Amino acid sequence: MGSTEYVLDLLAYILFRAFSFACGALGARGSAAVGCLLGMGISLFDNTRGRGLILRNMTQALGPERARALLPRYYEHIGLLVVEFARIWRPGRHDFTDRIAPDGIERLKEALASPGGALCITGHIGNWELCGQCLARNGVALHAVYKALKNPYLDRLLRRLRRESGMLVHEKQAGARTMIRAVREHETVGLMMDQDGSGVGIFVPFFGRIGSTLSIAAHIARRTGAKLVPVTSYRDRSRAFHRLRVGPEIEIAETGDEARDVLLTTRNCNKALEKAILEHPAQWLWRHRRWRTPAKPEDVRSWEEASKALSGGGAGSS
Repeated sequence: MGSTEYVLDLLAYILFRAFSFACGALGARGSAAVGCLLGMGISLFDNTRGRGLILRNMTQALGPERARALLPRYYEHIGLLVVEFARIWRPGRHDFTDRIAPDGIERLKEALASPGGALCITGHIGNWELCGQCLARNGVALHAVYKALKNPYLDRLLRRLRRESGMLVHEKQAGARTMIRAVREHETVGLMMDQDGSGVGIFVPFFGRIGSTLSIAAHIARRTGAKLVPVTSYRDRSRAFHRLRVGPEIEIAETGDEARDVLLTTRNCNKALEKAILEHPAQWLWRHRRWRTPAKPEDVRSWEEASKALSGGGAGSS
């Protein structure tokens, strides 16, 4: 790391800690008000490119009219999320799980207790940090697999706070072995599946458009018999309170062809995330370049052939 980069990272860390302290002093209602104002500021000063990407992604999923109508609420959510992260990422903080209701957590525990265990399929919906804390503090042994932050000071802070809340933290390099071991011990792994899978993903539809998607959940489910359970959170009308959302188990395809089953099961994971997003569409990170990796003709053909195998309906039908 060069000296300039070191200074900038350290400065960003100091500024964040100061902002975190200020937000913590405001309390829940005060910080929610600041979050709404911050969201308005982000909306006013967001550049044309960023706003255009958000609108394109929203339009892909929701249509142009609904996308334009939803945009102010999206920016409000982002402002609230920034303030919430600042309050949560504060050493010596109070336990913020009183700000989220653990709805449906018993269904997840039942799946975890089953012979094959369970994986949590999740994404950047609602407040995913609070969602993970809620699981960990309600008796779910949660392994959080994440991509390290570029700022090493903020990354160390994130890892420390996740461990303090009871999560077991692993970087992406931990690999499938760590996840399989966790599932076999009736613990669970939170798999963020709503981002572009880059060159390691497989191509299945997400909101009607073929996109690269991580397939590790489908592979682990085939190997271990684990259930796939969608777990997200959403902010209620109070703006300062969240609810855990545990959806119905995701159907695991069993056609007798491994490659086809992985495609269809991964598509079913995407469908579960689509459902969670559509229930509270302002609370997903629409600015992410979800369809960044272009599909090759052979990728499209693989999906089309897999979906035709179940043209009469069932697992994986689009």
